[in-house]
Amino acid sequence: MELRPTLRDNVTVTLSAITTECSLGAYAHEKLRRRTITVNVMYEYDAGRATRSDRLRQAVDYKTIRNEIIRVAGLRHYNLVESLVNELVAAIAADERIARVQVEVIKPQALKKTAAVSVIASWCRPRKPR
Repeated sequence: MELRPTLRDNVTVTLSAITTECSLGAYAHEKLRRRTITVNVMYEYDAGRATRSDRLRQAVDYKTIRNEIIRVAGLRHYNLVESLVNELVAAIAADERIARVQVEVIKPQALKKTAAVSVIASWCRPRKPR
């Protein structure tokens, strides 16, 4: 008889340092060319079916999340990092399996004498009444 610990079905997945090109910035010189940004994502979902079946199609595939980040960042010009981060959160939250998500967008060299500026946005799916 094999003893296994009982685990919560909810898991947290983290994608660190996704790099992508986007058009970002409120100033005229920032609108002339795309810049590289870094995105960190953390999301939580009920992975019970995925862990029991051990099948990717039952999981929230982190490759899909990464591709969605890159797609949304490249859709249009964003004046504000806040606008971009909120659109990224909304895109991830569109998957109804996602219980909560946090996204950080890092804009390197946004200011002189500053390595980077980052904005973090979080969202949590409201619980359904029982």
